[in-house]
Amino acid sequence: MKRLMLASAAAAIAFSFVGVASASASNGAATHFTAAYYGLPSTAYYACSGNRIVSNGAGVKDVETCTISGGVAGFAAGTYKSDPSLPAPTSGVCKGGALGYVPFLGVLVGSTVKQTFCFLSDYDNAAATKWTMTFSDNGTSPDTWTVDYVAYYN
Repeated sequence: MKRLMLASAAAAIAFSFVGVASASASNGAATHFTAAYYGLPSTAYYACSGNRIVSNGAGVKDVETCTISGGVAGFAAGTYKSDPSLPAPTSGVCKGGALGYVPFLGVLVGSTVKQTFCFLSDYDNAAATKWTMTFSDNGTSPDTWTVDYVAYYN
């Protein structure tokens, strides 16, 4: 989630720690990674674990799960996706990446205008060309959420 960025205004990311280990897959290679940081909003702490999967002839994707704690008030459960009808940015950190809407995140960072977002990999900071994220309330106290990501890169 660190890599979910406002396309029109970059969000501040305080800390990022990525650990990497390799494993093989039958149709390519999978590399495990972890990341921990403050994301959107800046008071939400993300502890993430995922795999970068490079498939022979099928491209590259990240599959990742993050547990979010701290500033989670205002989150809305649901599945959000990149929107192929939105034009890819031609400059900035989201250059060439797919844009989409995660409606509640714009409000959490103080915007009343509908914001577009892009997803930047926690593995190598690449802008995803297609992404899906699913937010779920864990029903715990203190409140924690889980977000599952699948992101593709060309």
